Amino acid sequence: MAILFLAVIVGFTMSHMMFSHDEKMKKYGHYLQDFFEVANTLFFNILKGILLYAPIGIFAIAASTFGTQGWDTFTSLLKFTGVFYLGLVLLWVFIYTGILWMFKIPIRHFYTQTREAFTTAFFTSSSIATLPIAMESAKKAGISDKIVNFSLPLGAVFNSDGGALRMGASIVFAANVTGANFSLVDLVTIVIIGTLLSIGTAGIPAAGLVTLAAVLTLFDLPLEVVSLIAGVDALIGMGGTASNVVGDIIGAAVVDKSENKAANSR
Repeated sequence: MAILFLAVIVGFTMSHMMFSHDEKMKKYGHYLQDFFEVANTLFFNILKGILLYAPIGIFAIAASTFGTQGWDTFTSLLKFTGVFYLGLVLLWVFIYTGILWMFKIPIRHFYTQTREAFTTAFFTSSSIATLPIAMESAKKAGISDKIVNFSLPLGAVFNSDGGALRMGASIVFAANVTGANFSLVDLVTIVIIGTLLSIGTAGIPAAGLVTLAAVLTLFDLPLEVVSLIAGVDALIGMGGTASNVVGDIIGAAVVDKSENKAANSR
């Protein structure tokens, strides 16, 4: 949030400088814009290089974790992972596809053009690292540069569909493991708190475990569950991150569609 606030302040100040009546101030504003555009391109290219090798590291972490767990633990975690991915299927089929259909966005074309984004997010488990590829994919899907450049960086910070789903599934799994009983009010509270806390979760691998620890404390559940879920965190993070990225792009597509409709009606 601090980084986002600073970026907004710097952006407003640069915009003021670029449109200033003082020629010297205007020149400095354009210098700053050129500098940040060059720096942006530099770091995006660095991230692309990192992404070439990140899947190897993610696979090694997952293999090491599974190798140290017992069979009973593996079975329970496998069921937990299956339920989580079932939730993701329902999210993609009924929510994501439903939104695309509602706003008359070509479904097959959208998923085809954004395939590189969500597959990269799946194998890296990082929505921040996937951001440059997600932006390129969104533009291929026909979303305007203006909407992409604003919506996707914002969505990478605030939007976490997969993270919210992961939080709810993890809490229910923890309750089953410890024998705790939740009322309907408790379950609704879990959904609300999980959604709110997922917004502040960093878009990097394993960041969800930190948020999960905070939620477990709120419901008086043992923190040992975090170490248990860590055994499948790589698999859970993959699906959740892919959903986060797709949700960001769908949000941008809806905004772009609305903007075009408003512009045509004028």
